[in-house]
Amino acid sequence: MVAGHTVGPDALGGMAVSVFFVLSGFLITWLLVKESDTTGTISLRNFYIRRTLRIFPAFYIFWIVCLVAATLRHAHIYWPEAWSSFFYMGDYYGALNTAHLKLMGVTWSLGVEEKFYLLWPATFALLHRNPVKLLRFSIASIIVLWLYRIAMCLFFSLPPDYLRYAFDSRFDNILYGCVLALALRLCKLEPLLALVDRFKAFPFLCGAALLALAVVEHRFSPNTLYIFGMTLMSALVAVMLIQLVFLASLRGWRWLDHRVLRFFGRISYSLYLYHIVVIATVAYLFPHLRERWAYPLMYAGSAAAAYVSYVLIEKPFLRLKDRFTAVVPPAQARAGVPE
Repeated sequence: MVAGHTVGPDALGGMAVSVFFVLSGFLITWLLVKESDTTGTISLRNFYIRRTLRIFPAFYIFWIVCLVAATLRHAHIYWPEAWSSFFYMGDYYGALNTAHLKLMGVTWSLGVEEKFYLLWPATFALLHRNPVKLLRFSIASIIVLWLYRIAMCLFFSLPPDYLRYAFDSRFDNILYGCVLALALRLCKLEPLLALVDRFKAFPFLCGAALLALAVVEHRFSPNTLYIFGMTLMSALVAVMLIQLVFLASLRGWRWLDHRVLRFFGRISYSLYLYHIVVIATVAYLFPHLRERWAYPLMYAGSAAAAYVSYVLIEKPFLRLKDRFTAVVPPAQARAGVPE
């Protein structure tokens, strides 16, 4: 995703990344919580085997496809970007070289995720026997990282989009999901769930607020975005997420578990990877195609490419991953995250 301040795909893409971060933190933490409750321990070995099988095969095939696609289009390959993405350092490459984010620019968020996978499970394993302490530590970390972003924004001269991409500026977005899972485990969310049960329109209000924030994000100054915007968006995503998880089990909300949504949940990782490749390919092959035809072709092509990747690459490794899984993830939380 290339940084920009225009309404449309870039703004909605920023919202999608926030959803991805919070949802990822929630699901990974919830799985660790259930493993702790079920087995009394946390196997970091099994965790990293699962992550490797889930993330690496599809990613590195995607990496090769990007290079092949660029070669076929006679496009210049930015090797520093390519190698940064290869080693999951795309977040810091994007933070320091925004103008050079090209076909692999989307991988910056995966760089943030991989660093989260390195730090959070070990922290969880250290404190999992005291979930209250772990929850307090997580909340304190969010506050510290928020203050850090404010200080870096106001008192230091940084590259224009450093705080948009760098792990040290975005880790707190993922921690919102971690806090959400821990609070759910400790039964700290009853007031919110009671409000959701009483006012059925509450999730839509949060969703509307989130969408409005994403659309007007381009109007913010960079300082406003980094000081308030990212924090507010992550908080709204967290509130909306717990509502949807809760409502999915209630009568009248079973559509949240519809087969179409589950399908896109299954292919979401590959869809996230390949949509930029498909968009670039359609633009190259059909440069004069009208938007009303180009967009459906891009959407359909992205879904098709993601499905092929899921069936041929992801699915075989997912079967291997299940051998190292202590608990089954909740159905309501599966969509949209590479669990």
